[in-house]
Amino acid sequence: MAIKASNQVSIIDVTDAYSVTLTSEAYTFMGNTSGAPSGLTCATQVIAYCGTTQCSKVTVSAVSCPSGISATITNNGSASPTVTFKTTATITAACEATIPVVVDGITINKKFSFSVAKQGSTGAKGDTGATGKGVKSTAVTYQAGATGTTAPTGSWSSSPPKTSAAAPYMWTRTIITYTDSTTSTSYSVGSTPEGIEVGGRNLLLNTADLTKWIPEGNVTVTKDSNGYFKISTTNTSSWWSTYQVITSVTAGQTYTLSGYSKKGTKIGYVVVRYYKSGTAIVLLQKSIPEGYFTIKFTVPSGADSKLTVYLGLQPTASGNYTYYKQPKLEKGNMATDWEPAPEDTDTKLEAKVDIDNLISQINASAEEIILTANRFTLESTNAKIDKTGKVNFSSGKIGGFEIGADYLRTTDSSGLCSFLIRNLPLDYDLSQADTFRLLEVNGVNNQGLLASITGSGTVYGQELRGKMLTATDGEIRDLSVKAPSTYGTTSWYNVSKALAAMTRRVVLEDSPVTSNSTVTLSDSVKNYDVIEVFYYDNDMMYGIVRFGGGGNCAFKMYSDNYLPSNGTWYTKYTQYEAKDNHLYFSSSYQRDSNGTISNGQFHTIYRVIGIKKGAEIG
Repeated sequence: MAIKASNQVSIIDVTDAYSVTLTSEAYTFMGNTSGAPSGLTCATQVIAYCGTTQCSKVTVSAVSCPSGISATITNNGSASPTVTFKTTATITAACEATIPVVVDGITINKKFSFSVAKQGSTGAKGDTGATGKGVKSTAVTYQAGATGTTAPTGSWSSSPPKTSAAAPYMWTRTIITYTDSTTSTSYSVGSTPEGIEVGGRNLLLNTADLTKWIPEGNVTVTKDSNGYFKISTTNTSSWWSTYQVITSVTAGQTYTLSGYSKKGTKIGYVVVRYYKSGTAIVLLQKSIPEGYFTIKFTVPSGADSKLTVYLGLQPTASGNYTYYKQPKLEKGNMATDWEPAPEDTDTKLEAKVDIDNLISQINASAEEIILTANRFTLESTNAKIDKTGKVNFSSGKIGGFEIGADYLRTTDSSGLCSFLIRNLPLDYDLSQADTFRLLEVNGVNNQGLLASITGSGTVYGQELRGKMLTATDGEIRDLSVKAPSTYGTTSWYNVSKALAAMTRRVVLEDSPVTSNSTVTLSDSVKNYDVIEVFYYDNDMMYGIVRFGGGGNCAFKMYSDNYLPSNGTWYTKYTQYEAKDNHLYFSSSYQRDSNGTISNGQFHTIYRVIGIKKGAEIG
């Protein structure tokens, strides 16, 4: 019986998302014939929610005000700080301020709008009018609504209520009562995370291989590098593409199309068609920029369940081309990470499970088994492969090597060389034993070489000199052993390079290099996945910088120092360019806390390490 994975759904939890509400989002200044004079004020309170729970600490950063208006903040850092605006000059036209609100390190910008009610010019004296009126009171209430365009008609409350997926919009109603008992009512609205709709399941098939899509006439699809597929055509006008038909869409439903595009001779051009009573109708057609793209659309009411997605270009000459990879069509108004459709993965894994055995196991019989996925993970009682690719074994054997919880050793001690490497925890008590078997190398005639905790001395009649581990960085350096050779003579053997190769960490330079000088490495940076540069500045402040290998790039070292004699902080920078087997000096300068910049020699490189794939990086 075959067991297949199907109908997988990705779920994003937005119950702890943040939303920010202003008790009032607009104000009208009552002005004279010139506008609103200086000295007028208005205020609003800021309230934030994490999901449906009001946040206890809300911080308002510097408010960006239009010309002629200032802002002061009171109760900042409380659950509801107050922002008070004041006119500092005559305001003649509508304008707005931006209020940056910080909640748990997240900044959300809110807008506050101002308008001006100008007084008309003085006309001829008329009859004595009615008694004037002023503002008697202001009432601010709230209600959750289903849309952001029509105010709700239910009950209003004096505090913000909980929103939901059915009512994701927070409406604010302000009623001003005047001294003559007349009133005016205004509304403002904001959206909350409950308005986000997430689908997750990819409705498109074969998105990891666009050669399996349907090309239009004179269109060719070929696999390119980095997962991209090249779409080219000999047509010279209009738009041309490769496409796929989906037969399970719902009228009135919102969908999101996402993916990656790379410019060739042309940028990408996406078209979506829906069908009504069997007739194809263009829903959208859009040029897309390079990189990741998202397109949201809603299938019109009354449409059929069929939809066609086209990925192509607008050619102007024969041979024009563009690139796409990892397209995804999903329900909802929010794009999620790419993953293949469940139907694609169903066909790639077949397993025979013996349910009669008490221990679960998967039996596969084939000349070749291929598993294709973006990530592969494995977890069992003795081995684990996590999503980053890191492999851990608690016990077992691979080839001629035995793997334990804290050691690695060869299983055949009769060969010319066998070894044992044991891993100690960082908090291990080094005083427990003088001859703990941290490293053991067995040569010919089974002559054992044992490294003690102290890293030196005479053990088993053989000598060990140098040091295997340094206290600062744990790098293998200058470790030599003395043992009989094949012909009975005694010689020194340096095992540093062999052990370094096993850890995949290679010392490329290990002596201080004069500041602002070129550093020559023992190997090219292109041969390593990560490069570590250890340095110190002229005040003996130590640091380390890491950058990706595999090619040439630039990197910067920096350090901060404080000079008590003049109470000044200094930040020092030195930039190098890594190219092949050299680090070329680019620039070196420092900036003090007063902003003064000066050039000089501030950093010295004293060690460079290259790390290949599989190495542990501290």
